[in-house]
Amino acid sequence: MAEEVAAVNKALAERLMAMAVEVNNKAVKAAERHVAEIIRSTGEHREQAERELADASQTVEDLETRLDEARANAEELGNSLAEIRNEHQAQAVKLAQVSERLVLIEEERNRYEQQAEQMRTERDTAREDAAKLRGLVEALQTQVKDLMQTLGPR
Repeated sequence: MAEEVAAVNKALAERLMAMAVEVNNKAVKAAERHVAEIIRSTGEHREQAERELADASQTVEDLETRLDEARANAEELGNSLAEIRNEHQAQAVKLAQVSERLVLIEEERNRYEQQAEQMRTERDTAREDAAKLRGLVEALQTQVKDLMQTLGPR
């Protein structure tokens, strides 16, 4: 009986050992599958992260290009603005000069109008004087004629 118990014990121990090995193998295979799934998932995540990094890198490059273009455009606009300001300043100077000339022309026009008015007045006075002198000449001619008639032919 002790031999039977020992044999059952041994068989039980072997069976337990076989079951432990089988459970261990199944646990190792499950762990390996789990590790493989984690590695695959990590690989997918790494690939996704690499794609996102590539997309982000491309986006950064695009934004840098747009920023460079915007800077160039801003510089161009700044140059245009400076040019327009210079033209505006030149036009303001020309306008001031034209305004000064216009004032001088207006003053000269006023002088000419005054001179023209004075000349009209002098003309009218001269006409009046000429009319008076014509009347005087006619009166003198009449007197000379009368005197000549009075004195008769000699």
